[in-house]
Amino acid sequence: MKNDETSWKPEWSCPRETVAIQADDENYETFDDVEVFEEEEGLFRLYETPFLSELRFGDLIRAERIGNDQLRFIKIVGRPNFDFKKILLSASDALTFKKKNESSLNKLMDAGGLWQLDASGVLTLTVPPGFDLELI
Repeated sequence: MKNDETSWKPEWSCPRETVAIQADDENYETFDDVEVFEEEEGLFRLYETPFLSELRFGDLIRAERIGNDQLRFIKIVGRPNFDFKKILLSASDALTFKKKNESSLNKLMDAGGLWQLDASGVLTLTVPPGFDLELI
């Protein structure tokens, strides 16, 4: 585990697994499966932002395995200092968003951030500190 969670940057080549996260507090459950990497036994790093959850990309969580592809959330151990935004796009804008912004989105990913387009129009941007994201 890294000492300074605020400066965490994803390692895209790490072996990730896809899991569902259960929690006593439903705010931390995942509606869909989410990619994680087990950094140490019982410590999992999220490699995407789950839809409709308080958890987000880059969070380091303590969790226990409760079955095949399922984790029981215990607590957030670390959270990078990213700017986290959700933007609602119309269906027509969602179709063209990636194409119009491909260069900026690639730069965001190279800088250690993430973008996701869920549910046909919910854009989630996770922007590292100091990164100037310009979208059309």
